[in-house]
Amino acid sequence: MARKRDRQIILIVICTVILIVLIADLVFFRQRIYPGVFYNHIHLGGKSWQAAENLLQNFSLTLRLPADRLATVSLEDMGIKLQTQAMLTEAFRCGRNKKWPFSIFERAGLILKPRRLPSVYEIDREKMAAGLSRLCRSLAQPPRDAKITVYNGMAIITPEKAGYNLREDALREALLQYLDSSKPPGVLSVPVEPVPPGLTAACLQEKNITSLRGTFTTTFDASQEERSHNIRLAAGILHNSMIEPGEIFSINAVIGDTTPEKGYKKAPVMVGEELVPGYGGGLCQVSTTLYNAALLAGLEIIERHPHGMTVPYVPPGRDATIAYPEKDLKFKNTTGGTLLLTAAVGANDLTFSLFGVPSETEVVIETTILKISMPPTRYLTDPELPPGGERLVDGEPGYLVESRRSFVYKGRILKTETLSVDSYAPYPSIIYRAPR
Repeated sequence: MARKRDRQIILIVICTVILIVLIADLVFFRQRIYPGVFYNHIHLGGKSWQAAENLLQNFSLTLRLPADRLATVSLEDMGIKLQTQAMLTEAFRCGRNKKWPFSIFERAGLILKPRRLPSVYEIDREKMAAGLSRLCRSLAQPPRDAKITVYNGMAIITPEKAGYNLREDALREALLQYLDSSKPPGVLSVPVEPVPPGLTAACLQEKNITSLRGTFTTTFDASQEERSHNIRLAAGILHNSMIEPGEIFSINAVIGDTTPEKGYKKAPVMVGEELVPGYGGGLCQVSTTLYNAALLAGLEIIERHPHGMTVPYVPPGRDATIAYPEKDLKFKNTTGGTLLLTAAVGANDLTFSLFGVPSETEVVIETTILKISMPPTRYLTDPELPPGGERLVDGEPGYLVESRRSFVYKGRILKTETLSVDSYAPYPSIIYRAPR
């Protein structure tokens, strides 16, 4: 009697399960994909056609780069368009290929062994090339050189870090292999080629570049965008220059002509006693800042030229103008060891530093004004002034200046030398008058 009751219970359970499956099939999954159907890592089970189509159209691929750096990219941005109609037609067939009741076992099989849809896609070759190029540029990791800084009088070396580039052809091949894979991973590992740093900590230590020999900072007007751009561009070229013992460093040899093809912009340039627009305006501040750093490092100055008039970022006698190829700034490494020249550009300041072998000698620079020339007065017409009106723009005096450098060791002056005697013309005072 008990066995008969048990058989009845089992039969009731089986019938109930079948009934539930039939109801779910008729009510919920009639217009939905059956569970166990995937595209890539996305589960499409239980989704309507529209919902599944939205998922496929917005499919994004996760890329893994070195150091577990992750990035997400849209297939559409890569010129790859999934054929959602064909893929969803296949998705809806899963679990519906056999007649009832065999279809029940087919659907149960999807749970035990999920069905992964293959990628069906079209490629826009032009869009793919543009997308790959853009992606390679954005994901590239530039190398970071070792650097030396001074903190509380101590030179601290920060180790280098290698970078990497992405090759378009390798990325394209990896992307297509990923799409054609029967079971692609959730994340695509991107092939990269390493880019070594140009300066390593081992190189600094090997050459005994462990001490600050000289540093100097000037400020500039960041609102003058073209001039600021030129300063940053030239400073970047000079940054991390190595100067071997006895080598003569030439700023013109490193930077060359400041042409628009090299990225330089037009900004005011002092020519004689006038300011005129010219490509590379602002580089005289670069050469002046470097000149002062070289002076404080105790280096021998081989060539240096003053401006015709004073400049606002250093006192008279401390400037150095350049004009390719006629006027250059040259200095010689007389420290007995290799020098590292670094450049740092802030929001409105420029700093050059020279690092090398340690030295206990201090360098002191002094300037003496020998003569002051008062500015002349010029009269110009300003049509915007009211009748009888005047407007004064004050000038600046001219100077005759002597510059000297002393080498001091433990409070005792070892040597004093005259660097230069420079003459600067005055800036005229200008009185603007209304037209008569």
